[in-house]
Amino acid sequence: MVRALAIAIAALAAASLGAASPAGGARAATCSASTVTAPLKPQALPKPVASMRASIYRAASRCDYAALVRLAELHGKGLEFSFGAERSAARYWRIQEQRGEPVMRYLVKLLNLPFARSQGFYVWPSAFRVHPTEADWRALVALYPQKVIDQMRKSGIGYAGYRVGVRPNGDWQFFVTGD
Repeated sequence: MVRALAIAIAALAAASLGAASPAGGARAATCSASTVTAPLKPQALPKPVASMRASIYRAASRCDYAALVRLAELHGKGLEFSFGAERSAARYWRIQEQRGEPVMRYLVKLLNLPFARSQGFYVWPSAFRVHPTEADWRALVALYPQKVIDQMRKSGIGYAGYRVGVRPNGDWQFFVTGD
């Protein structure tokens, strides 16, 4: 049931996020993040976390899957990106994008949401913690329609959407959705 809820939430959210085409003479979109124009907002983070966050944001905004994989392996041995059998994050993200799931758009938008400290990680969005606040849930409107947010809240599971986790030393550990 949890997996089915996560899939339903992802489908609804993908439909609402969409992948807009670039305006005017802008370069052709190569992924869903290429049309996100909001700059990365400053956040009070330790320097290694802030640096990794900015690097992830830049690479995802450029749709540079290889750079994202390098960032994931910079301080550790990989990244949790899927609960499936896929071994290559870059391949997985490309396939998801081709299927219409705007994973790169989620990634760049997540990094502009409030963060929280949870289980040794800096996590985006802040709703991915044991007891999310009203403000945590409200911040999700940048990613999901209210209907999807309400479904997550009522599920009893908590936030099960896309999330990013970075250790205090700047080690990027996860970018996943679901449970």
